[in-house]
Amino acid sequence: KDEMRGFKDEMRGFKDEAQRQSQEMNKRWGELANRLGTVVEDIVAPNVPGVMARYFKIEEPDLLMVRPRKKHPQHPARRKEFDVIAVTPQRLFLNETKSKLKRDDVAAFAANYLEVLEFFPEYSDREVVPIMSSLYLSDEIIEELTSHKIYAMGMRGDTMELLNAERLQAGS
Repeated sequence: KDEMRGFKDEMRGFKDEAQRQSQEMNKRWGELANRLGTVVEDIVAPNVPGVMARYFKIEEPDLLMVRPRKKHPQHPARRKEFDVIAVTPQRLFLNETKSKLKRDDVAAFAANYLEVLEFFPEYSDREVVPIMSSLYLSDEIIEELTSHKIYAMGMRGDTMELLNAERLQAGS
């Protein structure tokens, strides 16, 4: 009996240790996945001013904010983080970045991107230029973005480009 009890205790300890290691590994995978998202954002953000210059003839934005967190002016308990906001006298460029962009992400952004003006009412007189970015965008996702009149920013060669700019700007 004592031998069996010792064996059970040893197995329980082994099981507890395996469970602890599994939880630790899951935590690390979660951290890695979050970091991958911020790595893509770190690549996209510095490309926004260059894209503005090439496609909109804007030399430099008046204000460029990367990952600003803002309380809603009327509802302070509501907070939101935006990936990149660039402001000019006529426009507010809003960039949403995903490490892997899916159709659901496009639909959600299309439905809510004007919400930025609720958080930044001081720019409510500006045209909002929505941009969604990822390192790779499939033709299907580019079509989806274009149908919602959202610019698709992805890698082309060694820089980020607006992959549907010609089509969107021809329609404006």
